[in-house]
Amino acid sequence: MTKEKTPPAAQRAARQSLRYPLIDVLKAVAAQLIVLHHFSAYGPVSNAVHRALPVINAWFYGHARMAVQVFLVVG
Repeated sequence: MTKEKTPPAAQRAARQSLRYPLIDVLKAVAAQLIVLHHFSAYGPVSNAVHRALPVINAWFYGHARMAVQVFLVVG
């Protein structure tokens, strides 16, 4: 009786196809918060956003940068 071995490439493909939807959602939300933080902090967009939505802009500037840690740890 011979036991067939799964080739290493097939094993890698099987592991890569395993996805965790919650992890993907966390990374997506964190990435969007990082983008919104950059919009509130850098460039000419930040001035326009600050004039239109000062409270939201302040929150993105002060708190959304913590999404970087979430993105890096989860990633």
